[in-house]
Amino acid sequence: GYHMAASVTLAAGDLPAACEAVERARRHDPVGDHPYLSAPRLIRVRALSGGFDEAADAARALWDNWVRDGSPAMTWMSSAFATAALVHGLRGDGRYELWRSRALTVAGCDDPAGSPDLMAVMAFVDARIAIHAGDSGGAGVLVERAYAAFPERWWEGYARAAGAELAVVAGLPDAAERLAQVEHLAAEHRWTAACLDRARGRLERDPHAIAEALAAWERLDARFERACTLLLLPDREPEGHAELRALGCPPPTRRPPATTA
Repeated sequence: GYHMAASVTLAAGDLPAACEAVERARRHDPVGDHPYLSAPRLIRVRALSGGFDEAADAARALWDNWVRDGSPAMTWMSSAFATAALVHGLRGDGRYELWRSRALTVAGCDDPAGSPDLMAVMAFVDARIAIHAGDSGGAGVLVERAYAAFPERWWEGYARAAGAELAVVAGLPDAAERLAQVEHLAAEHRWTAACLDRARGRLERDPHAIAEALAAWERLDARFERACTLLLLPDREPEGHAELRALGCPPPTRRPPATTA
């Protein structure tokens, strides 16, 4: 029950409830400390909440345990390694490819599109890293992946929202349409709602929407996302830079959006 609660709340973008469920499982579940039950959920929650050191350390320990135990078939764990790849990609520390490869190894495939466990979460991870890296070159492909029909929908809200924000940041001509397509998800997914507020604020240059997003990230206790949102408010920008430094992340790369005819 505890572990299902952690998964369900994370799937709804409710990070505080997911964190609480993970902690309850660790304290009260008789098998709560079994690495294959507790660690993947801890990694996912901490990666999304900005607990990057804890997520990275737990991912290393989980990988070592899995290899030591003979690499048993546990494809459902692959999404945890994908979120570890997110941490390293956002930090720009050169270890993203290693953890992406490990996620694929655990999923037993060569391409995330071939894995129900990885398809949506890797679409989210790659879009979110591209937003931070200012990488607009491959944005069209990444946005398409984020809007694909996912066989497993637990990560759909994260993927769609990150895809919409990437479309805005990259200046894609259909950015407004992409936002409109996923607005309905915001009602039931708190992370998606915050991300879409920020994307809309960027698209419309609306500081009120950015402030709404900031308040939403604060309610979610999403430290990294809060820091990135602070950078979009001129009077709070120094605070955002300080927070990113504390998280071991470079500031997002600002590139002018592509001009559209």
